[in-house]
Amino acid sequence: MITGFLFWGKLLDAKGRPDWRGLYAGRLWRIGPTYLLAVGLMFLAVAWRTGFELREPVWSLLGAVLQWLALGIWPLQPDINGYAGTTLILAGVTWTVFVEWLFYGALRPMAPLARGDRTPRFVLGLMLLLCLPLLCFAALSPGATPSRPTLALVIGALAWVLASFLMGMLSAWLVRRGGPKLPQRSASLLALACLGGVFLGFEHMVGPVQVLLLWVFFHLVCTGSTLFGLLATRAARRMSTASYSIYLLQGLVLTLVFGLRPVREFAMAGAMQYWLVGTACALLLVAASVVSYRLVEKPGIARGRRLRAGPRGMPAAQAAGP
Repeated sequence: MITGFLFWGKLLDAKGRPDWRGLYAGRLWRIGPTYLLAVGLMFLAVAWRTGFELREPVWSLLGAVLQWLALGIWPLQPDINGYAGTTLILAGVTWTVFVEWLFYGALRPMAPLARGDRTPRFVLGLMLLLCLPLLCFAALSPGATPSRPTLALVIGALAWVLASFLMGMLSAWLVRRGGPKLPQRSASLLALACLGGVFLGFEHMVGPVQVLLLWVFFHLVCTGSTLFGLLATRAARRMSTASYSIYLLQGLVLTLVFGLRPVREFAMAGAMQYWLVGTACALLLVAASVVSYRLVEKPGIARGRRLRAGPRGMPAAQAAGP
């Protein structure tokens, strides 16, 4: 939803004619450096878990490594050096980077729809097309849950990822249209009610009601709800700044901490011990993500901005060259 909101908003502001070169260069430098950092650390974790021994042919290992190094643009991310479940070292989150790239690629053919007031008809029409097959698959497999994946659940999850993009795009259009807003207190209450409804009322996130509740929460935040000031705090803003690193590095921190046998045994001894270790993981993750942002993300973002600006964004002497 955030991606749909931000980038459809760019198209709406540019009336469907943005600087495509700058947009894609910016995305490459925004996503790439931290992704490569996370994957590089994952390679080290695999080497550690496999005793720093070669367990498959060199060419097979090289092919797998190159697929991982494709910045998420390539959808296949195989096991490395025969280590089963390699992707779980990164908590299985990297598949979403591929979905992000698909969305960025789809922006160009969708760009004409950002002109005028075509967004609502496009979003609602495509949502209807998504709902029909989902209802059929749900009828074929009513007992699907994330712990028992079925074809219905897999297709449903992919369809609702697309639905989330679309709802974010709709929010971008609605925000630019303006209109009445709920008072801050009422908006925060409704937002928290929607979020609570998703977590307390459903076993998983795949379904029209869940996506609708999440969208209402999301749209209220987009229109100014701060959850009684929580989202406006300095801590929340700084956490959001480092959120991409937090997202990519969470699995590495868990792998590192729970990979230590004494720590793992202590955590599994009881609920209190488990939450103590979990809290330590969270603090370590935030600290690591701040370092990652300052040393990797921020320079990459700056590089992308310089590329988008081109010679016009450089000082005159630098643009002229030697």
